[in-house]
Amino acid sequence: MGEARNRNIRIGIVDNDPYALKVFGALIERMSSDFAVIWTCDLGAVAHQPMPEPHQAA
Repeated sequence: MGEARNRNIRIGIVDNDPYALKVFGALIERMSSDFAVIWTCDLGAVAHQPMPEPHQAA
């Protein structure tokens, strides 16, 4: 996951397969330099909770 600040579209991905998360993230970021995968999650129960803005992330 590259530098998100200079990209226009920030994306989060949810999938229970860790390999799919990596592949989807790589594919999405290669589609456009405007895309940045800023978070991934392998649990839907966690993913539905509000995600922090990038500047608030720990």
